[in-house]
Amino acid sequence: MIIKCNKCNKSFELYDHLIPKEGRLLKCGNCENTWFFKNENKENLNNKKESELNDIEVSKQKSADSSISDSEINDVPVNTNRSDLKFNISKASSYFVVILVSIIALIIVLDTFKTPIGYIFPAVEKILYNLYETIKDIYLFLKDLII
Repeated sequence: MIIKCNKCNKSFELYDHLIPKEGRLLKCGNCENTWFFKNENKENLNNKKESELNDIEVSKQKSADSSISDSEINDVPVNTNRSDLKFNISKASSYFVVILVSIIALIIVLDTFKTPIGYIFPAVEKILYNLYETIKDIYLFLKDLII
């Protein structure tokens, strides 16, 4: 507990167990003033301390409530789950697999309907031929790389 000198207003910290219920004679180390500290004073100080702590907690709660109400007024979404914002390797690999499968599916569809597409778009035959040759070159490169 914190006790102030009556004469010089210097603050001192004392352990609660050092002052009995009947009170105790105290001496200021700064101005040598002595006074009797009663248990009622101790209770008043404790009550004052508790009221100050309660005031601090109430002000913290009010500031938290006001920040919530501000975000609600401004329609700002409050995102408490930050794990959705992380871009990790598993998400990147899943995106890569989806893109790869989509490209392979597009190539299979183009190969299947090469003749009908060639009737509608005559120039597409040369483009598809170059695409197939590029895919063969990539396949041969990977095969030589692995072996």
